[in-house]
Amino acid sequence: MAGLSTIGSLFGGNAMLGAAILNGISIGALGGGATTFAGLSIVAKVGMMASITATGLDGVAYFQNPETKELEYRVRLQIPRKLGSKDTRDIVNKIYNIDENIQDDYTDNKGINHQKLFKKKEKLEDKAIKLLKNKLYANDNQEDLIVLSTIASNKAEYDLFDKAVNQIDSSKLDNSSFLNYLKALNSLYKGNEKKSLKYLDSSISENPYALEPIILSINILGNSNFIQNEVKIKDLAKNAEENFDSDDYSTSYSLSGVYYRVATFYFNNERYASAQKYYEKAYDELGILQKNFFGKELGHTIQLGIANSLYKEEKTNKALEVYYAIIKDIDEDKVEERTKIIQQYLGNK
Repeated sequence: MAGLSTIGSLFGGNAMLGAAILNGISIGALGGGATTFAGLSIVAKVGMMASITATGLDGVAYFQNPETKELEYRVRLQIPRKLGSKDTRDIVNKIYNIDENIQDDYTDNKGINHQKLFKKKEKLEDKAIKLLKNKLYANDNQEDLIVLSTIASNKAEYDLFDKAVNQIDSSKLDNSSFLNYLKALNSLYKGNEKKSLKYLDSSISENPYALEPIILSINILGNSNFIQNEVKIKDLAKNAEENFDSDDYSTSYSLSGVYYRVATFYFNNERYASAQKYYEKAYDELGILQKNFFGKELGHTIQLGIANSLYKEEKTNKALEVYYAIIKDIDEDKVEERTKIIQQYLGNK
């Protein structure tokens, strides 16, 4: 339950939401049908786990709300750090410090302090919500509304998020790309995907180097009708490849996450050759340190996608080569990771 609670917290909820994401993400990823993990085929289970990894990489979850039974999105927004007044920046910096502590806790202590850290983060977020309510109609600092509205969205305070976004005056901003992204998200939360995509197109046109609007567009198009929207999705991925530069644009997301999401859409739509291609692009985007040290497990997960795609293409020898390379590269003490790879490689079924 601690794991479910953590997943839920990342998307503005609790253990129930975490379970809903894990069990219900297959609706968006696999095009309907079974809504629980147990009801999926072996290939569908592997595809669903890949979709959960994609959610971790790009911050977008699409699932069935356990209370309303409606399909909905949850998007984890990156909070802008260098915008807003002093009190706003102070809260944001403290939130980022806690996020770093949470990451360190999982790396060093397997998450034993995660509940305490999440409670500290929740108190800061509640403080931000209170501050946003006080600043909502002040009109003295548009940047405060932008920054604090992202926290409201992450907290699933959608009514407040809606009010804040509609209160922002675009004429007072040097660049309206991020505001259009927030408007797109607001429209999406209201169930208007068509309007959301229009805002995202505007956001991308103004800032083609930003990954977030591209990531959200790919998810909406892929969950709506991947085959029908395939060309548009490939164009968006290409746009990201041509325009994104991590040195010029600071974000917690990456091209690797974009490619992994596209690859997983292909895999879940049984287009395995294309899935292999994009999984390989996702792996190539990982830096040397990620491949060999800090992100080895992520690298292995992406390689597993390559191996499973090759297996479904009936290229069993190549698939085995990739699979055995993963197993060989896993550190001896990483028993849980080795077990996961063994269980999720389709050639073992």
